[in-house]
Amino acid sequence: MSSKSTVLVVEDEQLLLDIVALELEEAGFAVLQAETGEDAIHLLQGSERIDLLLTDIRLLLLTLIGPGCIARAAPRVSSRSTLKAAA
Repeated sequence: MSSKSTVLVVEDEQLLLDIVALELEEAGFAVLQAETGEDAIHLLQGSERIDLLLTDIRLLLLTLIGPGCIARAAPRVSSRSTLKAAA
């Protein structure tokens, strides 16, 4: 079991997803990546603890990601975290 905080990064632009994930990993975080809202929901429903959700609010599936996802993600993300969606 990892003692690192885990960040779920949701971004549909692969290059940006890779850059953000690399920066977070270099900063000492464990990183989960999702390119779609469906992928993010699948990871959120898994057993892995997620400490922070970092998401692109402009994804095509706004019903799954962004504010709607935050409401569904809240019970799965560590209580120490604040969930935010960034444009």
